[in-house]
Amino acid sequence: MKDLLSCSSLQRRGVGVVCVLPAIIVLSVTALWPLARVLFLSLTNQELFSAADGEFVGLSNFQKIYTDPLFTTAFKNTIVFVFVSVFLETVLGVVFACLMHYKHPLRGFMRAIVLIPWGIPTIISTKIWEWMLNDVGGVVNDIALRLGFISKPVLLSAHPTWALFVVAIVDVWKTTPFVALMVLAGMQIVPEDCADAARIDGVSPVRFFFRVMLPLLRNTIIVAIVLRVIESMRVFDVIYGLVGDNPSTLSLAVYIRQQMFSFQNLGVSSAAATILLFIVGGVIFLLLRLRSKRLT
Repeated sequence: MKDLLSCSSLQRRGVGVVCVLPAIIVLSVTALWPLARVLFLSLTNQELFSAADGEFVGLSNFQKIYTDPLFTTAFKNTIVFVFVSVFLETVLGVVFACLMHYKHPLRGFMRAIVLIPWGIPTIISTKIWEWMLNDVGGVVNDIALRLGFISKPVLLSAHPTWALFVVAIVDVWKTTPFVALMVLAGMQIVPEDCADAARIDGVSPVRFFFRVMLPLLRNTIIVAIVLRVIESMRVFDVIYGLVGDNPSTLSLAVYIRQQMFSFQNLGVSSAAATILLFIVGGVIFLLLRLRSKRLT
């Protein structure tokens, strides 16, 4: 350690480069090379199971996507899905974090039960919801019929109007615990002196939460939103596991899978994946810029 501290700044930088070089090499092999491959395939007419190499077609794949109504539908569905799921997950995540943070008789129970949806594998949870939403013997239809909300059983996961919102609700049920745990971690590091001072000054718990606690949790909530937006923009498993290639719930990731395996058009699917990559990157950039501006 003493030898390292006695080295010049240039020498210490050289040691730093040598230390991170293995990580850079691994990242280049596992991430950058596949990314470059996808970018290259997006400019060809390569087919999935074709032994021959695809021909260079330039931006024609992107033109096909631009004029494809299925892509437009997938893009709109993805935006709606992201807005609904992330908004509900953020609100419910804060609520459940409060229930797990503040002292009450059921706090231990809440901390245990909130983790259950997050711990269930996604494919299993989607199949559970598929059975629950079934129009033949599904518990959701049975409750809705008993309460008089519907007059006959409805397969909600295939309904052209409600299917996308149903899928979003399933995703909210699955991933709200993630947001709740992040917010709870932020609450745990808030100094107790703030709450003690508020109680001495006679500030109500509700006012303390909105005026003190919530502003202190702003950065934690923004990070949770950024992570959830990234996951929601490329959502695949929840939608495909629950409804498959249904056009009313088609997302960008499901569209990419459809182009690759159903239509065996590797070039178009790579172009769609490239577009999704730039969309996600742009959203991340905007959200992080928003966070940095709020910090300054």
